[in-house]
Amino acid sequence: MKRGIIFGLAVVAMGIMLGLSAQSASADAITVLYSFNPGTDWTGPGYPQGSLVKSGTSLYGTTSSGGTNSSGTVFKFDLGGSLTTLHSLAPRDTESPNTGSLVQGGSTLFYGLEQTLASGGSSVGAGNIFSIGSTPGTFSVVRALATDNSEGCAVRGSLIWSGAGGTLGTLYGMAPYGGALGSIAGTVFKFNLDAGVLTKLHDFTSATEGQHPMGDLVLYGDYLYGMTGYGGGTTTDNGTIFKMKTDGSGFAVLHTFVGGSADGAKPQGSLTLSADGNTLYGMTSQGGGADNNGIVFSIPTSGGALSILHDFTGGTDGGSPQGSLVLSGTTLYGMAMLGGAGSGLGNGTIFSVGATGSGFEVIHQFAGGALDGATPQGSLLLDGNTLYGMTSGGGANSAGTIFSVQLVPEPATMAFLALGGLAMAGRAIRRRIVRR
Repeated sequence: MKRGIIFGLAVVAMGIMLGLSAQSASADAITVLYSFNPGTDWTGPGYPQGSLVKSGTSLYGTTSSGGTNSSGTVFKFDLGGSLTTLHSLAPRDTESPNTGSLVQGGSTLFYGLEQTLASGGSSVGAGNIFSIGSTPGTFSVVRALATDNSEGCAVRGSLIWSGAGGTLGTLYGMAPYGGALGSIAGTVFKFNLDAGVLTKLHDFTSATEGQHPMGDLVLYGDYLYGMTGYGGGTTTDNGTIFKMKTDGSGFAVLHTFVGGSADGAKPQGSLTLSADGNTLYGMTSQGGGADNNGIVFSIPTSGGALSILHDFTGGTDGGSPQGSLVLSGTTLYGMAMLGGAGSGLGNGTIFSVGATGSGFEVIHQFAGGALDGATPQGSLLLDGNTLYGMTSGGGANSAGTIFSVQLVPEPATMAFLALGGLAMAGRAIRRRIVRR
């Protein structure tokens, strides 16, 4: 009797494990939540850029096209399906994107960086720090960067926010150009929202420090971490990883990218920090292997050797990753702009990889067309078991999409839990048998 029950439990457990393995394969089921529609007059939001921010049941983001100035918009997307244009961004140089991602402060406000035109309207200007609420008409320029570009120029990355109870907090950001007299290599700055004071923390004036910082900063304790897309030395122009204290002191280069098969080159996104603050994860858009399609890497926050976690081939795994990684437990999620399915260079991919470089998996290959996106931009947003993101192309109007991907637990984990539950049931059955 006991052997029969135990054998039956084992058979059930095997069935669950097989079923869960099949369920894991369904992680490729992407859902297009919204297709952007610029309309015939091109004033509607289109071609999203940057990453999404979630607040309540709504997603917030920006587009590079549309609006009254045809320079992009800030939008709100209710997960029920409706999209609202919150603001039309300022006129800007058509050669550059207008803004990066939004960041939520300690209230209902979102903050961002807006690119502007220089006086006379013929070239790119320094740009603005702005705030915006969840309804139209709440946009406000919090601080315009100095028109002489000494504080930075052509801002188009993202801000990070730090604050405590009872204060509006502090914003940290970077400008890819501008800075000290004679330098156009970019700046790092902070803006105290309570005092209304902007402080320039660093000018990139030396080639060895790197030039043209990209993405946004990472804050941990008293240190800021970031990357430059160029510079790094007299013989290389592939970018750097750097750190500095929040007061502007202690600037140090953690890594200089040299390209080639043993290193990455030209990072275009941001860093991601491990929960213990000891490891930085990131991607480069070039470098790695003969294909030069970019890498996923890790590096200690204290400096030291950079480890390549994945070398993109530009094929089914993807190529030219440009956003940031999302870390959940010991798994990293990210997107590659190219590679995967589609003709030519491909339409891009969503992937996952273990924090040690094991278990690389393609979650989705974008197919383009009306039913799927193409050319993902920015970073993924992980909310519970759901990933949200955007593509700059594809969709019903070929103007980009907002999408979601429902993740499923790892089969081994679920099987372990299932077997644990069956073991408990088995013990209960055995107790009943003994009592009888």
